[in-house]
Amino acid sequence: MRHFEEEVLQSENEVVGHVLYWYRYVDDVLCSWGGSLLQLQEFLSMLNDEFSSITFTLEVGGDKINFLDLTVSIGAGHPPIKFIN
Repeated sequence: MRHFEEEVLQSENEVVGHVLYWYRYVDDVLCSWGGSLLQLQEFLSMLNDEFSSITFTLEVGGDKINFLDLTVSIGAGHPPIKFIN
C-alpha cells in the first residue's frame, strides 16, 4: 500500500495537488481535500484505475466525519489535528 501511495501522491496529475492531508491506517484513509467535488470524483477514479485489486470508496464529511473510532471535526479558531506516528 505504501508503494501505491507513493506512486499516486507523487503523480503529476493536477488533481493530486488538491490533497491537503492524507493519513492511512491499515485500509482506511483520511484525506482532507481542497478542490471541487468534480475534481474529487476525478481523483477517486484515478485511485481506482491505478491498481485493479484496490477499490477506494468515498465519504464526504463536510465539517465532521467519523474515522476509525474517532469523530474528526473542523472548527473555526481551533488548531488543526495532528497525528503523530
